[in-house]
Amino acid sequence: MSEGKPISSARFALSEAEDQLEGLFHPKAIYFQALRGAFADGNVLYEAIKKLTTHPDPARKMDFFDVYSVINALDNFEPVLKAELRAADAYFVSKKGGYDTIDLITRGDVLFPGGFADKVPEAVRDVQEAGRCLAFELGTAAGFHLLRANEAVLLRYWDAVTSKAAKPRNRNLGSYLAKLDDMKAGDEKVRATLRQIKDLHRNTLVHPEDVLTVDEAIDLWGIIRSAVSAMLKAIPAAPLVLTSDEPAGA
Repeated sequence: MSEGKPISSARFALSEAEDQLEGLFHPKAIYFQALRGAFADGNVLYEAIKKLTTHPDPARKMDFFDVYSVINALDNFEPVLKAELRAADAYFVSKKGGYDTIDLITRGDVLFPGGFADKVPEAVRDVQEAGRCLAFELGTAAGFHLLRANEAVLLRYWDAVTSKAAKPRNRNLGSYLAKLDDMKAGDEKVRATLRQIKDLHRNTLVHPEDVLTVDEAIDLWGIIRSAVSAMLKAIPAAPLVLTSDEPAGA
């Protein structure tokens, strides 16, 4: 780009640079956290470019200030970005199954059914950890956290379908299933799914010599999500708590 030429002559290059900067510094970009130091200078360059790409008259000739604003911002941004890249952790996380990588790393609980976080908040942390473990190919660790989350939901489900009956003395998935079967409590389809989790996945994970592959962890994620979804239907929503800024007795 050069002074005296129409904006349209540089429109393609400017639009491409604008798109690249948007992708680089988007809050959900996988490298956003590693490049925070370059954000301010990158934003100055972005605004200088955007001023030209959004100009209503693309035939207008660029003046000295137009060109200087972009070139000066680029000169300031480039060395800062290079310095950030030298110190940044460099790794690439491949996509796992059909799951969005950013969701797995930052908010795995959104990959579970609606109402999950509200009805069983104590299980959210384990699902988030399971997502991170799955993203970074720690299949066994992902399975461990998924099973913990499933059992947290099961405790709530137990209270809902048994009217808070006394829990089994030996508090593991098999014991809960046996009691639910004896009491004919809850949905048989839920019990069948939980039994499959116990037989195909949980019993395997308790043996230290066994490990879960990424594919097996993805399979476990799917079946546990299915079980959790079914159990959530029987778990009542948390009561709505109203707060007031008015003083007591007002």
